[in-house]
Amino acid sequence: MGDGDAREPDRRLRVVALLRPPSQRGLRCAAARRFPSRDATIERYRERTGFAVEHLGYYEIFAAFRFAVIMIRVLRQLVAAGMLPAEFENDNTATRMLAKLVDGR
Repeated sequence: MGDGDAREPDRRLRVVALLRPPSQRGLRCAAARRFPSRDATIERYRERTGFAVEHLGYYEIFAAFRFAVIMIRVLRQLVAAGMLPAEFENDNTATRMLAKLVDGR
C-alpha cells in the first residue's frame, strides 16, 4: 500500500461520521427520522467496507467542529449586516451541539 492507501479507512470513516450530520441530532422532523440510526450506519459501513470502526467519537467531534466553524463564519456576516443579534455568533445550534459532544452529553 502507498501512503495514500494506508489512510483510506480514515478518510472513509470521516464520511461515515458525516452521513448522519451533526446538524440533524435532536431534530424532530420527518427528514431527520428517515436517516438510519447511528448504530445502523456504523454496521452498514463495517459490512460494506470490511473496516473496523475506530475512533468514531473523534470523527463526530471533528465533523461538529467543522460545522460550527462554518456556521460561525455565516453568522458573523449576518451579525455584521444587522440581521441577527451579536450573541448568535458564538452561541448557536452548531456551537451548542459541539459543546455537548465534547462534554460527552
